[in-house]
Amino acid sequence: MILGKNFWKGYLRICFWGQESERFLNLCAHHKIQICQIEKHEAVYWGYVLISDFYRMDEVRRKTGTKIKIKGKYGIPFFFYRNKKRRVFFVGFLLALIAVFLLSERVWNIHVEGNVHNSTESILNYLETQDVWHGMRRDQVDCGYIAGKLRKEFPDITWVSAKLTGTRLMLEVKENESYQKEKQLQKKEMPCDLRAQKDGIILSMIVRKGKAKKKIGENCSKNEILVSGKIPIINDSQEVMGYQTVQADADIEIQYKMEYYQEFSRTYQKIIPSGETRRGYIIQAGNYYLDTSRNLKKQEYNRLLKLRQLKLTENFKLPVFYGKSIDYAIEKKERIYTKKEAEKKAEQTILRVLETLSQKGIQISENHVRIEVNKNSCVTKGSLILIEKATCQTPLKTERNNSIDEQYN
Repeated sequence: MILGKNFWKGYLRICFWGQESERFLNLCAHHKIQICQIEKHEAVYWGYVLISDFYRMDEVRRKTGTKIKIKGKYGIPFFFYRNKKRRVFFVGFLLALIAVFLLSERVWNIHVEGNVHNSTESILNYLETQDVWHGMRRDQVDCGYIAGKLRKEFPDITWVSAKLTGTRLMLEVKENESYQKEKQLQKKEMPCDLRAQKDGIILSMIVRKGKAKKKIGENCSKNEILVSGKIPIINDSQEVMGYQTVQADADIEIQYKMEYYQEFSRTYQKIIPSGETRRGYIIQAGNYYLDTSRNLKKQEYNRLLKLRQLKLTENFKLPVFYGKSIDYAIEKKERIYTKKEAEKKAEQTILRVLETLSQKGIQISENHVRIEVNKNSCVTKGSLILIEKATCQTPLKTERNNSIDEQYN
């Protein structure tokens, strides 16, 4: 007998003793009465027995004169008997069973796998428009309908398998790689012009496709066409017979001037931690939240939050957040930057700006920025001469027109 498996039936811990205890055990075995985990302490035997077998021991006990005493009652029958007056508990238990039954009749997890180009979020958003959502009833799920709708909405999805497993809707998709490549190729080969994004001077120009409208050393204006995607077709008589459209492509570097100005006050408030902290837990649901942290004696403090969003399943997120909070009490004292401190702060700021420009692939040709420290403020001003591939492609109008547009003359 395995006690764990008989927890629902209920079992007893007993002790028994007498002059014929060994005969008592033999008769129990003969009548198939199981006593497990038998131990002997001095003249007393201990063991476990099922409720049904305990009542069958009565005849064997009388024959052998063995005395039996119950030392423990375990299992579901005794649990319900001890709590028979707790009606609220049983009502709650019944309601919990009903809730589990009702929840098991709904879909709580929609799992998508095999998608690469189409994100899981976009697929789930589309399914919601088709009344397929987390929490819908299982008997309302039509796997064939869902698969057909996905193939129709997403042309690059060639195969869809929809399967309902318990409260989980499994969607396995396969995408057409050639369709994506063809789509990207069509997008790349769209006829367009190449326009300037800055006012400046053209330093270099290497045209691969299209007709250049500007030369090296000429000035250009923002949004002005530098390379046209509309190439005129000329016959032997030097007459324009039509136009061929291409995707303008070129490497063009434009030199332009950028004005720089930044000012900050020499007076500032220095934040000094007082050493006092408070810790607590936070539960937030929408605009309502519960904070268990105690109040700080100091009114001003910095707060560090570590929150996580509650998820029922991998893709079913609830608008509920939970986590920890740490508040650090602070004091603010007014300070004044020295001349060296102000210059150092201004230098760090301009260095961050130059580093950001370099990360974007912009070359700094000349730097004419100067730092001036006044009585109440620190001013950094001047100009930067920058070199950048500041061009962008704009779609080309492809309407047929026998006359030449003045823009392309």
